[in-house]
Amino acid sequence: MISSPSLDELWQSALENYGLERPSEDTEIHVFRVILQTSLDKKACTRSVTPAGPMSDPLQTLEQIIEEWWDLEIEEQDHSWMLTAVNRARTWSPNKDLLHPVYVLTRKGDPFHLQRPHGVMEVSWGHRYWITAIALPKWINNYHCVGLLKNACGPLLAQCCAMWCDDTRLREELVECHIGSFVQVHIETFFSDLVRIDLQAALQRSIDTLHLPVKRLQDNQVMMKVFVPHGVTCFSGTTFVCVSQFENWQAVLIAAGKRAYPGRNPDTMIYHRVHSAFEEVSSLHDPITKHFILADSEEQECTRTVVFAVFTSCYEFFGACHWTQVTQVWDIFDLCGGEKGWVVYHNNQRLRNHKVPVHHGDFFACYERSDSNTPFQADRPVTDVAQGWVANAPTPVHSEAAGSTTLAPSVPDAADNVRHDGTPTFEQTGDPLLLIGRDSGRRSQSDRAVFYDLRSFQ
Repeated sequence: MISSPSLDELWQSALENYGLERPSEDTEIHVFRVILQTSLDKKACTRSVTPAGPMSDPLQTLEQIIEEWWDLEIEEQDHSWMLTAVNRARTWSPNKDLLHPVYVLTRKGDPFHLQRPHGVMEVSWGHRYWITAIALPKWINNYHCVGLLKNACGPLLAQCCAMWCDDTRLREELVECHIGSFVQVHIETFFSDLVRIDLQAALQRSIDTLHLPVKRLQDNQVMMKVFVPHGVTCFSGTTFVCVSQFENWQAVLIAAGKRAYPGRNPDTMIYHRVHSAFEEVSSLHDPITKHFILADSEEQECTRTVVFAVFTSCYEFFGACHWTQVTQVWDIFDLCGGEKGWVVYHNNQRLRNHKVPVHHGDFFACYERSDSNTPFQADRPVTDVAQGWVANAPTPVHSEAAGSTTLAPSVPDAADNVRHDGTPTFEQTGDPLLLIGRDSGRRSQSDRAVFYDLRSFQ
């Protein structure tokens, strides 16, 4: 006779198959689930609360957790959904509900969970607060976190927030999000009551769908946004958008490019997909929009076509341009300007003084340093990411022996030690690409004399 599994065995099975841990005391289990489609009913359930304790039946507890979600069931094998515990940083919240066990429910094997990790976001504003499940960017910083709020409240809150992802205070450096990450936003504003009440009402209406764009297309359609470079800075680039049925998007894309630029040779027009890093930092979850760069095959050998994003306190700009085959952070400062310092990323990897190869479709993001006197500086202890200011001077580093601050020496690449006296210059050829990486009075002497052996493009 086969004996029934013990309660301990049942809880162990619930942990292995669904991620549900056995409570140590009588409590409430809070489970959040993300809405991924704007067409869903605004009243769709995004949170379940289930009472449970160490002596509860785990199968019955799981059934109660998913009771409001018709598409889920308890399965004997091939378990299709999973619970992931939310980061312990949630305990810093003033909301006592987050002291209970908190989980995020996700579908197993969904590729969007890798690009858009599902987590929990709390927004507090005075005596009001909101908590919701949200599809986070894979990489987040203060600019991209504010981008989520802008989806409901516009740009007014950009300078009024202090933000954390798990235990890290969000500034300009990118922080990786994971399934179960906890994002906390504190808002402090001095708006009139009219503006404050209106924006709080907007948050109340949209808090569960901050990560979703307005639905514009039918379910079988795809949108293609194409960046077109015209020079060596992103600011001269243009874009066009086309929409098609999913089955024949390639033909529609080629035809749209010919209509948009009839003066170009259609035989040499070529499309590159923008690197996935572009979508990994996007505030909005928009999988039906694909991003391309329109290039010319005759320019492929000596140049690269890339996309730049420039984020400042005043504006955000996205554009394509021609770029060199190898680059480093100093080459990009002429695009940025300003005196606050910048944090620069290449395909979501921090770009510093070392040189990196550049490929067609690569994505560069430039984040302007914000003022340090933001609100809520001491609201909770945090583990900040290393500041590592990328400004117009070598980066200060701390000496481990004495605790003093010294200047990190700039170590040139081996290629920098060889000067190509025969390298063409902008004055000789009129090629603006040769301006990239040229001498600048803002750079140190060791960072000058950077040359590239490039042919001009016309």
